Parts: sequence; structure tokens; C-alpha cells
Amino acid sequence: MQDIISLQHMHPEVAEDFRKGGFTVCKSQRPFSAIAIDQAHEQNNASLKDGGAVGLTQNPDAFRRWSVAGPEMARLIAEFESSMEERHNKQSKEIRHHEQTVSIQKTFARQVSSLVEVITDMGNPFIEKELMRLDTRDVMDEEAVKSVCRTEELGVQQYQAFQKERLVNRSKHVGELIKKNKLQLFGQPPARNKSKSKFQSLKSDCSVFS
Repeated sequence: MQDIISLQHMHPEVAEDFRKGGFTVCKSQRPFSAIAIDQAHEQNNASLKDGGAVGLTQNPDAFRRWSVAGPEMARLIAEFESSMEERHNKQSKEIRHHEQTVSIQKTFARQVSSLVEVITDMGNPFIEKELMRLDTRDVMDEEAVKSVCRTEELGVQQYQAFQKERLVNRSKHVGELIKKNKLQLFGQPPARNKSKSKFQSLKSDCSVFS
């Protein structure tokens, strides 16, 4: 993280190459379909494994055959796929994303219009006095509303604390665990009611056995 922050000042040429997409791999003519370098490595590994390498380490002969023939098979497959893609690219000059078509754009516009219509009819849940679901009109618990309103603020605070404690002051080890946020979610009952109901359940069980 600290390297990325200081990259513009330490290595401006690398930062400029990153802005141009130099941290990705393009396996097709579509710029939108570029993938991360580690993902490209995993795809190459999958080609080498050809269905998986489970159990190969227990059989020296099979593992040796896979180690010797695997890279060659992967090369042949890659050359075949490359030749087929070149033939396809000569026939079709399409470089757009697969969703950049008229039908899909019309569907997306229709869905957006439907959402706007629902908000117009039922009210915007974010400007009402109480936060509620659009489909059921269920009013959200107060703790869930607080979680939604302060999520971004909490994330910024935790990021700044992480950077200060581990990279600047070095008061904590960079590998030290980060505590999980226990925010109230929409689909969960309030924590206080949950613990109270559990207590009541245990109390009733004790009274039955007594």
C-alpha cells in the first residue's frame, strides 16, 4: 500500500504505465475484457493441469509425465486458440463489450425506468423519515439505519488507523488481525432483542426441567 501511495513520486513512469492498463493482460481484442496478471497465471496453470493434479504427487510416474508433457500440451492448446481467435478477429472487427448492444441497453433502460417508477410511487427510502424496504415497506431497525449511514465514515477511519499504526508509527505488526465489524444488518433482528430472547428461552428451559 505504501508503495502504491509513493509510486507517483518514486517511479512516475511506472505509475503512468499503470494508468494505461499495464497491470492487466489482454487475451482478446476487447480492451474491456482485460484481466489481472495473477488471474492470467491461474488460467495458465489450469491449462497445465488439464483437469486437475489431484493425486499426481502420490504417483511419481504420473507426476513426471504431467510435468514433462503438461507445458507442451498447454503450448499447443494456446497456439490453437490463438489461431482460431485471429481467424475470428479477421471476420469480425467487433471490439465492444458484449453488453454494448442495442437490445441489452434497451433492457437496462427499461429496468432503470421501472425502478424510478417504483421510487416515485412508493417514495424514496433514503429521504423518508424512516428507512424502509421498497418491496415490503418494512421499516428498518434503528441500528440498521445507523449502520447504513456511517459505513463509509467507518471504513475511512479504519483505513487511516491501519495506515498510521502499521506503516507510519509501526506500533502494530502489519500482519496483525483486523477486528471484524459487527454492524446491524437489515435481515437480522436487533442484537439486544436477540440476546433477550435467547435468555428467555434458556430461562423457560430451566423452568421446564425444574
